[in-house]
Amino acid sequence: MRLMEVGAMPTFFGHVTHEGDIKAWPEVIESGRCALEGYVLPSGARCALTGSEGSDATSRLIEAEGVGSLATLNGEFALAFMDADSSLVLARDVFGSRPLYYARTSTGIAFASTIADLLRHTDIPREPNTDVLRRYLLGDTQRGSETFFSGIARVLPGESVKFAREGLVRTPLLDAHHDVFAAPSNPRRADHSCIEEFRTRLTDAVTRRATGEGAALVNELDPVASQALEHAVRTADSPLEVLRCVPSAGGPSSDAREHQGVVTGTPQSLKKDLPLVLRTYEEPPASLESYFAWLHLRACIQGEQQLALDTYGASALHRASDTRSTLLSRVMGAARGSARDRCESLLGPSLRSGERERAIGFEPSPEYEGPLAPLATSGSHEAEQRAKAAHALGGHVMVRSPFTDLEVLRFYASLEETAFGGAGTRSLIEAAYDQAHEKAPSLSMQERETAWFKRIKGTYFSLFSSQTFGTRGWFDQAEVLKAFDAHINGRSSVSAAQLWRFACAELWARVFFDADDLEALDAHEDSDVLADDNGQSLPPDPHTPLTANAGKQLDLELNDGTLARRYPIQTAKFSKDSRMDEEIAGYVKQFFKDLDERGTNEDRHATENRRWNFTVSEKIIAIMQGRSWFVWEIKPSFAAKQLSRFVTRTPAGIGLGDPVTMQLAINEAGLARITYAAALGALGKLRGKRGVFYEHAGADVRAIDGPTEYSVYPSNVSAKLPPKDPDLVAAHLVDVIREVVPARFVETFDGVVVMDANDIGRNVLGLAASREREHYEAQFADNPLGQGSQQTPMAVVFERPVHEC
Repeated sequence: MRLMEVGAMPTFFGHVTHEGDIKAWPEVIESGRCALEGYVLPSGARCALTGSEGSDATSRLIEAEGVGSLATLNGEFALAFMDADSSLVLARDVFGSRPLYYARTSTGIAFASTIADLLRHTDIPREPNTDVLRRYLLGDTQRGSETFFSGIARVLPGESVKFAREGLVRTPLLDAHHDVFAAPSNPRRADHSCIEEFRTRLTDAVTRRATGEGAALVNELDPVASQALEHAVRTADSPLEVLRCVPSAGGPSSDAREHQGVVTGTPQSLKKDLPLVLRTYEEPPASLESYFAWLHLRACIQGEQQLALDTYGASALHRASDTRSTLLSRVMGAARGSARDRCESLLGPSLRSGERERAIGFEPSPEYEGPLAPLATSGSHEAEQRAKAAHALGGHVMVRSPFTDLEVLRFYASLEETAFGGAGTRSLIEAAYDQAHEKAPSLSMQERETAWFKRIKGTYFSLFSSQTFGTRGWFDQAEVLKAFDAHINGRSSVSAAQLWRFACAELWARVFFDADDLEALDAHEDSDVLADDNGQSLPPDPHTPLTANAGKQLDLELNDGTLARRYPIQTAKFSKDSRMDEEIAGYVKQFFKDLDERGTNEDRHATENRRWNFTVSEKIIAIMQGRSWFVWEIKPSFAAKQLSRFVTRTPAGIGLGDPVTMQLAINEAGLARITYAAALGALGKLRGKRGVFYEHAGADVRAIDGPTEYSVYPSNVSAKLPPKDPDLVAAHLVDVIREVVPARFVETFDGVVVMDANDIGRNVLGLAASREREHYEAQFADNPLGQGSQQTPMAVVFERPVHEC
């Protein structure tokens, strides 16, 4: 790809695709043609013009009548051309059926049909647009020119974007009085005579587009449109074969109906295909329906079809005929009004801040008033995805939509409102194809999403509980896991569709941002994208021996005039197979070796002839004792699920407010004791007294920990009991440590402390040392070891009087 200088204008370059062929901007413009993706049907044409014919026809039209004349083209296109003043102009058809992206680079303007091409061939930083991401996670479906990638914008449907000397100029191709999108001044009555006319016009639209062998793509999600397309294909005597997509219900007994002309989508196929779907679409899809469209087109391409006609745009011709007006649906409709607030609580700190409240400025567009206005104003995400799939899946298939034919839409737009149905009345398209009305889908999309979600809930849990999900900053992992658990157990106001967006956002980030090299995406194993070891293989933060952790300090002055110097010791991750004595002795021995070899005069002053103690995190003691379990190994009982609902969660952690940790409490203390303590706790709350539950449940129950998102593996995905006999463990470690420290430090060794410390508080669980527990808790008042990627679960602490410093 070479650059092109245009007088005093900035350099610009790029390409658009057409049926799999690359057309570079300089090569196309030198030939005097437009760079065209898609096809056009100029006025009077009986078949689609593609390739050079379409480009030539478009060039002549622009030269004769100007850019606004593009609105008269009956077809799907995205194009680039040089205007008379040597400015670059990009444009798309009014339905946005072909994607077109652009970005400002260090050398000028770049444009392409895919975002990946812009990232691969320019110096644009690969960064997410967190404002768009936030809107997506909150369920906002509005789509302006901004994309999910920072610095990359899209040409809007029905828009031309001109890069002139004075700057960027956006111009709509249509105005509010366009005959398709304006409200009819004298609407035609939608009577029986219109039915045959509609059938004829749709058949003509199919004839103009069915210029060769291929497939008609129909599916059970829109039986009305599918029946209409099938009928038109047969009436037109088209060589197209019918390729039907049949999404399974998602239940345990759903079988894949694999036979000639049918492709079936299942929850299991979604689990396998989702990374590739995201790589194809480049941006997180809005709903499960996007997967069905991808699956349908992939089957078409695998069948080596050169042409496909689909039902895009048909939904605008009729209102949903299966809308339910039950009490449940009305309640759910009211609940959707507060969906934004519910999802807000699931966002992480980088997306929840007040700075993210700015509204993304949507470009002004004509205020269409006609009944077909939603087709022009709702955006083109579905069509963009379809075009990307046709290109990215490696086929040379051209996808066309007879339902967006201008002649069909002009006719439909001229009819009275009743032609669109609703309120128990059939629409014109339903009346034209009676069988379609009888084939209403058995499940709504919301019901299907919920059923599929539960069938592959393990995949969702793996994503939501992963280390990358917890540390990305976009999500509040604890709240998402809470919402996930509540949804699975049927008591959540967060829907499967909302959780789907969070899962897709995480996978999208893994595909496009976690890989070092975007070029490696094509060869990347999708199983690696979905797989997650929950942080087991993540390396710890860089740490130099004898130094404090980042953001912490070595020395802390205590109230009794003592200065405590806490040397954190970085370790490997522990498991139940770790040998406690050998592991701890090895790290202590290495510390004193580092002190001798690396210690400065200040270190020697702080340590020689100073009383010292060894402090170890209770977490790794519990793990090595086998008192920690992965959350998926614990099966909460009915009692655990019910009792956990009444536990108040605090900033200190989830406590027993999770069925998993409540089950551990029942295992440890017995169901009778936990139930008795819960009853007394409830009475205590009524009287304004807190802590009654733990007084009766016992100290071991109080110390039960659930998964904490920022802790190092395995604490981020496990629940644990406190160490068994922590005082005895501390006393035993005193003997172990005495055997490995240099002789000059044996005399000043004060003992061992087993500590439970975090940013909220400290609690000595095991003690074999000379001072009171409160003294050792004060040593760790600022939590110098951290809880996560520092990976420093133990410390050697030396004390000296402050006046000797």
